[in-house]
Amino acid sequence: MLILILIHVLITLTCGLNEIENQVKLAQQITDCFFIQNSTESVELECDTVNVNSSKSKCYSALFEDESMKAGRLKVNELKSGQCRSQTFDTKLAEMFPNLVTLDISYLGLKVTPQNVDEAIGVSFYFEKLKKLNASHNEIGALGDMFYFTANINDIDLSHNNISIVSASSFATNDAVRKIDLSHNSISTVESLSFEDMGNLRSIDLSHNFLKTFDLGVFMRNVKLRAIHLENNRIKQFTYDAYGGIPKFDTLVFFSAAGNRIENLNENYLQCLGPALKLLDLSWNPLDQLNSSMFDGLNSLTHLNFSHTNLSQFDFDAFKHPDKMKSIDLSHNHMHTFNLTANFSSLEALNLEDNDLRDLKNISNATCPALSSVGAAFGGLAGLILGGPLGAVAGASAGAAISGGTSGTVSVVRGIVSKGD
Repeated sequence: MLILILIHVLITLTCGLNEIENQVKLAQQITDCFFIQNSTESVELECDTVNVNSSKSKCYSALFEDESMKAGRLKVNELKSGQCRSQTFDTKLAEMFPNLVTLDISYLGLKVTPQNVDEAIGVSFYFEKLKKLNASHNEIGALGDMFYFTANINDIDLSHNNISIVSASSFATNDAVRKIDLSHNSISTVESLSFEDMGNLRSIDLSHNFLKTFDLGVFMRNVKLRAIHLENNRIKQFTYDAYGGIPKFDTLVFFSAAGNRIENLNENYLQCLGPALKLLDLSWNPLDQLNSSMFDGLNSLTHLNFSHTNLSQFDFDAFKHPDKMKSIDLSHNHMHTFNLTANFSSLEALNLEDNDLRDLKNISNATCPALSSVGAAFGGLAGLILGGPLGAVAGASAGAAISGGTSGTVSVVRGIVSKGD
C-alpha cells in the first residue's frame, strides 16, 4: 500500500514538473517572439526582429491558438501588431480576440486588391466591440465590405495605402464613425453617397490624393462635420451635385484645400462652408481674384490663409465680422496696395511678406489694437513688426522704415482644429 502511495506521489510530482516545464517553454516562446503583455487588457506583438528561421509558427500557434491562453485572449481589448508581417494574422483574428476595442495592424504589409478583397483579412472584421482601427502604412488597394461588421467603430485610419476609390458601400454600416483618415492614398474617385450613413462624422482627411474635382455635396448628410482636409490633391474645381443642391454646413470649423489647382471660386463654394467656420486655408492655389461676397455668411471666421496664390488685391470690406479675425496670411502674392478699411480689433497676426507693396494704409493702434506681428515687403525692402504696442504705420510707402520693428519671421497659423475634434 505504501508503495502504491509513493508511486502516486511520484507520478503527481512528475506531472507537476511536466506542467511547469510546459509553462516555461511557453514563456520562452513568448519571449522569443517578442510578445509583450503589458496587462491583461493590452497586448503588443513586436515581430520586426524575429528570426525567420526560428520556430515562429509554433510560437504564434501557442500565442493565438493554445487553449491555455484562451481565457487571457478574451480579456484583451487592445492589440498592436508592432510591425509584424501579414502572416502573423489570419481570418481567425476576430474569433481569437472577440472583445477588441482598439486594433493596430499598421505596417503589416497587408495586400488587398479588388481581386482578393473578399478573401483578405478585412472581410473578416467581425469585431462587434471595435472602436478604433489603425490599418495605415499597408498595401490596401480596395475596401470592399471591410467595415460591414464593425458597426460600433468610431475612428478609422487608412492613411498611406493604395486606395483609389471610395464607394457608396465602403462605409454603409458605420454610423458611429467620428473620424476617418484616408490621406496619402491614390484616391481619384469619391462616389456621391460614400459618407451618407456617417451621421456622426466629425473629421474627414482626404489630403494627399489624386482628386481632380470634388463634390462638396457628398457631405450634405454629415450634419456634425467639423473638419475637412483636402490638401495636396489636384482639385481644379468644386461641385455640389451629389444631392442636386448646395450643401450648408452648420458645424464646420476647419476647411483646407491648400496645395491644389483651383483658379476660380464660385461664391457659393465658400458661403456653403457655413457660419461656424473658423479656419479657411486655400493657400498654394493659382487664384487670381476673389469676389467680396464670397465671405458672406462666414460669421465666425478667425484665421484666413491665402498665401502663395496670384492675388493682386484683397477687399477687406468682404468681412462682415472683422472684429473676430485673429490671423490673416496674404504673403507671396502680387499685391501692390493694402488698405485695412475696417476695425480688426482682435487681429493678432498679419503676414504680407513677399508682395510688391507700394502703399500700406490704416494699420494702427486704432484699427488693430491687438496686432502683435506684421510681416511686409515694401518695394523690395522688408519691414517687420513684432511685439507691441504697435507703432503707427499708416501711410507707409515704398522704402519707408517702420518704427518699432525688429527682424524676424512670422509663422503661418495652422492646426487650429485638430483632426480628431
